[in-house]
Amino acid sequence: MTFCLAGEVCRIVGRLLAVRGDYTPEVVAEACSVELREVTVPGEVVREFGGSFGTGPFSTVSFRGPATPGERSSSLIVLDVDESARIAGTDIEAQLDLSAAVISADPRIPLEGVVSFRIRHDCRAVTFQFALPSYTLSVVAVHEHM
Repeated sequence: MTFCLAGEVCRIVGRLLAVRGDYTPEVVAEACSVELREVTVPGEVVREFGGSFGTGPFSTVSFRGPATPGERSSSLIVLDVDESARIAGTDIEAQLDLSAAVISADPRIPLEGVVSFRIRHDCRAVTFQFALPSYTLSVVAVHEHM
């Protein structure tokens, strides 16, 4: 079961990476097949949007991008893995080549620690974060124009 969910994770990430041009709320919503709603954030530099998945490996998605459309600045997409999904790191590794990824570990976040794999793709970077000690996927993030 988690292998199928891992495949869906890879398909969504693939659709996000296939986007030509900068991310916009509309593009992210389409790639993730969710409806995004604007979230009020202080300041005038960024806009934030959030959405929920009805089914699949993710529970929520958030998108943070520049406040001015067309402005070329960094943006961030965060996909939170649904707690019931329990996607094994080995299932993600079976579908993606993580050998070229930059690996980092933080033994304090959460209390048990996390291991992250970051893969560069043109002007974007994808981070897969796995919770320890279970080595299950907890978050997928896509950074643009870092």
